[in-house]
Formats: sequence, structure tokens, C-alpha cells
Amino acid sequence: MKILVVISTTFLLTLIPVDVQRMINVSRIRHFEIISESGDLKTINITLFHDKMQDRVAGVVEFTRNVHLKQVTFLIFRCSFENYACENFQTWKVEGKVLEQMPKMKNQMWSPLFDNFNPKLDVPHIKKSIYRHSGGNFDANAVLKFYPEATKYFWKLNVTLVDIDDKTVATLLFEATFHTFAVRDRKEVEHTRNAHIL
Repeated sequence: MKILVVISTTFLLTLIPVDVQRMINVSRIRHFEIISESGDLKTINITLFHDKMQDRVAGVVEFTRNVHLKQVTFLIFRCSFENYACENFQTWKVEGKVLEQMPKMKNQMWSPLFDNFNPKLDVPHIKKSIYRHSGGNFDANAVLKFYPEATKYFWKLNVTLVDIDDKTVATLLFEATFHTFAVRDRKEVEHTRNAHIL
């Protein structure tokens, strides 16, 4: 006697929660200060917000006269976490058309710091006014794309503003670190399960 066994397969789709990992880049501002011996840039209020995943610098400053910027110099120092020794990493001197376009450039390491001024900061011709900044930081994605090893150091940045008469308007002092974190998101995904029926 022969026995015929029929096997059929059905596919049952179920939604199951799983952890999906993604990487995010974060910048932390450890210190920020404005020095203006000329009094051309007055600090009214500066606040550092240490949010869960991103720090922000916010505040109110006043340009006490109309300023025509000639040059902005960036002195970038790379510092060791172990002994806090720093070395001159790079020096940038920005002027002319590049300086004029700098606040308008997107996806640059400095872009978030320019985005949130009210009124807008018009460079190189900065009008005498009180400017409010709602909060910003360096773009960590842009920094780490430019220099992936930035997470291995902490950084000091001196930004000096010089006007058309070669007078120093102010120097902005930053200390920052950059980090990459793995974040797990709970997502519902389709799962196929085989059911064998005899």
C-alpha cells in the first residue's frame, strides 16, 4: 500500500520589533568666549546648552559700530587627551569673495553657527545692531568627513575678525570635541515564517 503525503508551504508575515543600529556624529563645545579689546563686539549674554546628543551655543551680542570685515583668521590647534599638549594643526585666512560667501555655504563645519542669527549676519558688511543667536554648533558630519581622526583629539579654535583698516574687531575662542556614537532604534520589520502542513 502506498501512502501519498502532500506537503504544502504557506508564508505567514508577522511584524516583530528589532534593534536597528545607526551611527551618529556629535560635536561638544567645552568652552566659548569672545574677546574684544576694542569694544566693537560686546557680549550681552552667552549660554552653553549641553543637550543629550548635541551641545549648543546661544546668546546675544552687539556690534557697537558698522564693521567692514577684511579678513577672518582661523587658528586650529589639535590637543592630546593624555597630556593636554596642543600643536598648531592648520591656519586658515579667509577674505574676499570666499569670506562673502562663507555664511551662505551649506553643509560646512561652520554652517550651523551662521544659520540662527536674528537679524541675519551680513558678511563682510556687518551693521551696527544687537544680534540674537538661538543656538548652534559645529557640523560634526562635515568635520569628520574632512578629518575622520578628529575624534582622537580635543580642539581649540581661535577665530579673529579683522576690519578693512586692519583693526582687530574681536577674537572668538572655542574648545570642542567630536564623537561618533552607535544608536539603536526599535523598528517593526516583516518576518517570514514557513508553515509546513502534512
